[in-house]
Amino acid sequence: MENRRFNIKYANLFIKRAKEDLEVAKVLLETNHYPDAVYHSQQCAEKAIKAEIFYLKWTLGDHGKVNC
Repeated sequence: MENRRFNIKYANLFIKRAKEDLEVAKVLLETNHYPDAVYHSQQCAEKAIKAEIFYLKWTLGDHGKVNC
C-alpha cells in the first residue's frame, strides 16, 4: 500500500508540473514565441504521460524508459 501512495504522490507532482508547462506554453503562444511554446507543450505532454505511468504503478528506468 505504501508503494501505491508513493506512486500517487509522484503522479500528482508530474500533473502539477505539466499544468505549469501548459500555462507557460499558452503565454509563449500568445506572445508569438512559437518554438518555445512548442517545447513547453511537449514537456507538458511528457509529464502528463509520466503521471499516468506512475498512477498505473509502472516504473521508470534510465532516461524515462518504461519498465512494466
